[in-house]
Amino acid sequence: MVQAFWRPVQPAPIMGAMPRAPRLDPPPVALRPELEYVLARAFGPVGRSAGHPPPQRALSLARALDLEGRLAARNDLQRLADELGRAAAIELLARRALLAAQARARAGLLSEMERLSAAVGVPCAPLKGAALERRGVVPEGARRAGDLDLLVPQADAPRLARALREHGLEPTGHPGHHHQLPPLRTREGHVLELHVEVPGLGPPGGRWQELLAGGLLEREPEAGPLAHGPTPRLLAAHAIVHGLWQHALSPESYPPARALADLADLHAAGLLPGAAALAPLVEPLVPRTRLEALLGLVALLCAGERVDPAAPLVESPGRLLDHVLAASLDAGYRARLRRRERLSSLCSPAHLPGALWRALAPGEALLELRYGPARGTLGRIARRARHPFGLLGRAAALLRPAATREGKA
Repeated sequence: MVQAFWRPVQPAPIMGAMPRAPRLDPPPVALRPELEYVLARAFGPVGRSAGHPPPQRALSLARALDLEGRLAARNDLQRLADELGRAAAIELLARRALLAAQARARAGLLSEMERLSAAVGVPCAPLKGAALERRGVVPEGARRAGDLDLLVPQADAPRLARALREHGLEPTGHPGHHHQLPPLRTREGHVLELHVEVPGLGPPGGRWQELLAGGLLEREPEAGPLAHGPTPRLLAAHAIVHGLWQHALSPESYPPARALADLADLHAAGLLPGAAALAPLVEPLVPRTRLEALLGLVALLCAGERVDPAAPLVESPGRLLDHVLAASLDAGYRARLRRRERLSSLCSPAHLPGALWRALAPGEALLELRYGPARGTLGRIARRARHPFGLLGRAAALLRPAATREGKA
């Protein structure tokens, strides 16, 4: 099997969600020849000329933006060698080979988890990268992923987690979140996250029964009797709220170009819904103006067309492109985002009373998801008494210097 390649999750905010629509004020990023080349080869029409940039600068930018695999997956060795030189082309192809091996390992783990889930009578559905790969949307070896995300009904999640531990998966030592259980690691080092919610979605909501009733999950009988998968509308909405809300202020943990690439792959496959279909799922966390700017940016990049410079304080494709680029390339901008994340993740002032109550007095189901089952009344009382100390520990983890925190790949 492939060696361990998934990174653990970030410590979770102690009081739930980030604030709505975090403000994006990126500095303008100059589109130098090597940057134009990387964007053209990662997103634009394959047959169109992209120039001959300095090879090492292009490689460094592709690595910083998490686009190395896409360059190699969308362009053959001869084209890359002609434009970047043979050494750089081989380096990109080697990166693609590693990512392709990881994707095959991830697909094998998904099949194994679906069999185990069916054996204990729990339906499940892959999310994000694994779902895109199963659908055949992502070019082989184009996408890096940090773990395997599996959505399950909340009521069934503790039972499935116990079955997985009995099967040999072990806790990673990292905490869970309101939308997922603490992650588990296989013997080979792969990390599995059992999600009970797709956070940030508007009506019908992000939990299993809500998504199923809303037509956002569909059966995949060829993968197993209880196997499901997200529809393109859910895949796109999840990519948007994940990249522009959940991780908008933490690009180290989830490179924003990856969400852009997921949307571009759905666009290329003719599966990307329009703003009218996506707005109900992502608003108000991602406002309509930002959603339309994002979809416009995807269309421009995929067509290989020019993205106009961003106007100050105006949601536009250019402004979002500046955010995607600066979040990965500008250390000062990343530092500003981190500072805002630490403040905003503690609590949203507009929802302080409710957030405090939910944080300090969660329901029994959430306590069981976080701390495991309790034995009898005394065990439940002890678990609830332990909870405030868990909040303090998570707060301390959030306030540690960012350099000591591992990001989610």
